[in-house]
Amino acid sequence: MLVSLGVAFSLSMGYLSEDVPGSWWILVVTATIQGVIMGLMMPSRQAIISEIVTGEQVMNAVSLNTMGMNTFRILAPAVTGFLIEAFDFASVYYVSSAMYALAVVCMFLLPRTASKYSEGSSAFTDIVDGVRYIRQNKTMLLVLVSTFFIMICGIIMGLALAGFASSEWWLVSVVVVIFIGLGQSTHRTTGNSLAQNYTEPEYRGRIMSFMMMGLGFSSLGTFFAGIIAEVIGIQWAIGGLAVILVVMSFALLTFTPRLRRLE
Repeated sequence: MLVSLGVAFSLSMGYLSEDVPGSWWILVVTATIQGVIMGLMMPSRQAIISEIVTGEQVMNAVSLNTMGMNTFRILAPAVTGFLIEAFDFASVYYVSSAMYALAVVCMFLLPRTASKYSEGSSAFTDIVDGVRYIRQNKTMLLVLVSTFFIMICGIIMGLALAGFASSEWWLVSVVVVIFIGLGQSTHRTTGNSLAQNYTEPEYRGRIMSFMMMGLGFSSLGTFFAGIIAEVIGIQWAIGGLAVILVVMSFALLTFTPRLRRLE
């Protein structure tokens, strides 16, 4: 909230603008701070889900959480465009700050959970302990690996991406993109639910941290995909990566029977 307010004030006062050369440093600094905050906040927000709902409700709760995030991904850019058109860029950050403030209030209304798990230990000790736990828990290691390379949701998404890459018709592309979104949402929900169900409560936050780190690395793949697209073209880049995704997903599905037996 404070980071967003800082950007809003900089825009309102006119310091952050194209008329002030070099003022872009504010965006670099605030983006870095925001990234650090998200790195600490998101694993905690994911891990708390299984603390406030019963075991059979975890999948539904994670699905609702994923649906909420995806809904905002669709609606937020459109609302942002209307705000900029009607007012200015600063209004976007003021609205964002207000929503962060509302989130803080809602978090304070939640019950305290599992604070005893991390008492008396340092962050570094927790990280080492989490890595050791993953190495010893083969099921959890497979779940984390599968979230990197996906599996059945990855097969669906890979085939959809291949169809998108080869499509030359707008309507077909729109339909295919829907399946890409469904595949991604299903993968994220399934992986998150499995991780929370098969993790001991005291390690749940750390496992969520590794999952969030995996999402960060997958975003980094966009950078390399862009480089490949410049060399061989967009369609070949997307199609080629889609084929790799399908092959790796089939390989995981075939050679990891432990994953197929998870419920």
